[in-house]
Amino acid sequence: MDLSQYTESQLAEWYINNRNWLADRKADYEATIADVENTQAELETEMQKRLNAADATSFRTKGGTIVASDRVTYNVEDRAAFGKFIIESGAWEATQLRPAKDFVEDYVRENNGQLPAGVAAYTKKTISVKKPTK
Repeated sequence: MDLSQYTESQLAEWYINNRNWLADRKADYEATIADVENTQAELETEMQKRLNAADATSFRTKGGTIVASDRVTYNVEDRAAFGKFIIESGAWEATQLRPAKDFVEDYVRENNGQLPAGVAAYTKKTISVKKPTK
């Protein structure tokens, strides 16, 4: 697509119109699927009730097989205790290390642009377009 023929004003207006169109479509889509998502949640609840009542973990039916399974997620409730555990055990693989953006930005600001040891910064240019002022 050759956009060189358009002025900056035309590009900005086109961009804003597209952004608004996309936002409208996304809102319509999300409203449309909300009812289906609610129905899915109700169906899952009912199937779980029936599995529990039958003391079963699955039902094989003509309509499909219903299977209950456990999904476990983990989160840190006591950062100090978990940090101590990692340091004392040397189990560095027990965590995924990622610097906190706010901390790094504050650190850089307070340390003459220096990053904390072992941290690298990558910058990606982005474009934002604002509505014209009236």
